[in-house]
Amino acid sequence: MEKTTEIVFEIMREKMHCREQLLTEENRKRPLTGSPFYFGAVDMMYLLLETEKRFGIYLEEEALADYRFSTLNQIVAAVNERLCESVR
Repeated sequence: MEKTTEIVFEIMREKMHCREQLLTEENRKRPLTGSPFYFGAVDMMYLLLETEKRFGIYLEEEALADYRFSTLNQIVAAVNERLCESVR
């Protein structure tokens, strides 16, 4: 899980141009569409595509439904779930 978090944070820094100060424990639980990130629909789509590309996975629609791809913690959980499925 830690390695997944590191890679997601790397994507946030390198591709989404987030400052390191935003990637705190508290902000991991906050919706990316609100404060302090303020991502729009295009940002979220880009983050999804970058995440899938970096991990070599495809996140099914179920992983995205009901706002399950809206916080950093949820993204890490969705990626880990998908990686575990691909190992089986």
